[in-house]
Amino acid sequence: MMSYYLLGVLKMTIFGFLKSNIFIFFEEELHSYLKQFSFLDEISRPVFIGGIAAAFAILVASYLKHHYFAHLNMIRHPLVDFIGVLIGTVIAILLYNVVLKHNLKKKENKEIIN
Repeated sequence: MMSYYLLGVLKMTIFGFLKSNIFIFFEEELHSYLKQFSFLDEISRPVFIGGIAAAFAILVASYLKHHYFAHLNMIRHPLVDFIGVLIGTVIAILLYNVVLKHNLKKKENKEIIN
């Protein structure tokens, strides 16, 4: 029984991780690109980008569930989804901080050498 909850949390962790990473790593580029569309202003662009990230994450998470987890009985419960999305988001933020700090150290070392 507990493993069914864990599978549900895993699926939503994947969703939260994907959504957060798409937003973190592609938000600036998409924001710049979307400036050319006059119907999207400073408030609606992030909403649209969040929608794109959520749609893509839902697509991938649903694909994984359909093709790899279809034979497993995952528990569908709002609290399980909530916890999974939060775990995925926290993992994405931690990964971003590690990558960001690594890139900053690399940049600082290059500046010191030059």
